Amino acid sequence: MQRTCILTDNSVQFTQSAYMGQDLVKVLPFSHNESKKIKNDQKYPLSFSFQEFVLRDFLAALILEFENILIITLSGTLSVLPVYLQNILDFLGKPGNIKLFNSRTTSIGLGVLVEKAAELASIGVSFGEIDSLLRRSIPSIYTLLYLPDLEILAKANYLSLSQAVVGDMLEIQPVFSLENECFTPIRKVHSTRQVLEIFQEFLDEFTEPYFAALVKANKQSPVILKNGMNSSGSESRYRNIPMVSSLKDLLGPNAVGLFVAEGESA
Repeated sequence: MQRTCILTDNSVQFTQSAYMGQDLVKVLPFSHNESKKIKNDQKYPLSFSFQEFVLRDFLAALILEFENILIITLSGTLSVLPVYLQNILDFLGKPGNIKLFNSRTTSIGLGVLVEKAAELASIGVSFGEIDSLLRRSIPSIYTLLYLPDLEILAKANYLSLSQAVVGDMLEIQPVFSLENECFTPIRKVHSTRQVLEIFQEFLDEFTEPYFAALVKANKQSPVILKNGMNSSGSESRYRNIPMVSSLKDLLGPNAVGLFVAEGESA
């Protein structure tokens, strides 16, 4: 039996095609577009959904293969998946060899954490220490999201339907920050030029980011940062990356995210 498995979900995007401990990483099958945001005061469902049964069976198979399982999911602010997984762990009696870790990010931000966890697990770092190191890394991962598809935001309960209709009529589109489990609107914009300015100014705040990525659901989107340089003239590990389909389903077909990991995150 192998020692530690790093289990993540299919919203993850990696900073590199090959990394240490990659064989320890498994990806959960999950349909994010069928899930909705759950408010903080809402209790866990009393009965399993079909997706929970699929996740439970997937997890049960991994329990037979690995001694420890560290589950690193996308932000619970974006998806019901962490609640589903907690429901399953409660059903299993909260086994001590399985830890559920809410990354408070997604896409490349999630990938940074998963890659580091896999590297640590591959060199024999203890289960508890990996969990502790990742928790200390969360504050150094920053996310901005441009979400112009207001109808999708309304379906996910981020906006009322009337707000979405009025926003479409006035051509108002929001930019959100995702930090500390808070999904916060920071600007309402009328053009992609304004989005570009916000994103570029945000990236310029970092002197030497460990990794920065512009992740776009629509490759034809005009939101393109000037280059991978910050205001100090230092070159960052900056990339333009297409958004994975599961995240596109969740955030909308025209969503754009800017993810920045500061320093040696994780």
